[in-house]
Amino acid sequence: MITAGDKLPEATLMETTEFGEACPLSPKPVETVEAAKGKRVVIFGLPGAYTPTCSAKHVPGYVANLDALKARGVDEIWCVSVNDAYVMAAWGRDQEAIGKIRMLGDGSAELTKKLGLDRDLTKDGLVLRYLNEEGLNADGLEGEEGTFVICSFWLSSCLAQAGEVERAQELFDRLTAYANDLGLLAEEIDTDTGEQLGNFPQAFSHVGLIIAAYAIDAASGRMEKGTENEIGEEVAK
Repeated sequence: MITAGDKLPEATLMETTEFGEACPLSPKPVETVEAAKGKRVVIFGLPGAYTPTCSAKHVPGYVANLDALKARGVDEIWCVSVNDAYVMAAWGRDQEAIGKIRMLGDGSAELTKKLGLDRDLTKDGLVLRYLNEEGLNADGLEGEEGTFVICSFWLSSCLAQAGEVERAQELFDRLTAYANDLGLLAEEIDTDTGEQLGNFPQAFSHVGLIIAAYAIDAASGRMEKGTENEIGEEVAK
């Protein structure tokens, strides 16, 4: 974790401030150390673009206090999130922050990791909603938290869309192997015992399965040509 007095790590962020008729134009790299050289920069990180509180409070707060920060000698304000630069630019435009705050995408989490701000929320390759810390979960209840099935299927879907089809398929196969003899999945899985936990059967787990299967088939080229949009629209419903 970065502390007072540490130097800003070298990392490559991405930024675009130009827009076409509908979408942001191609982002350009921003080298953190070079971009901050000789400047006083306020950097704030957010969990994700378009998240409710960040959109309602955090970004507007910095926009509203821009003049006050400038008066205190701040040269630039950077908003960094683990999103791609296209999303950050679109969000910045919607927030009327372009030209006031630099909306920088840390899509590979390079800067986030070098600052020590990343957390591994997986167990045996499946995704946890939160970590059990000091005997308590984030909801204040005692006991261990199982891996969350729909979140794990979302990870499989994201891997497929990022071109990592083999990893996506491997995770998908591991998840479906936990299903019972009727092919049904619960809300959570205890990877130590293989036991299904929580609500059973859980509809959202199966929605995640369908979305992941669609993403893997689309990314691997197995889907029949011309059906991608049709199936995607049905999944979205």
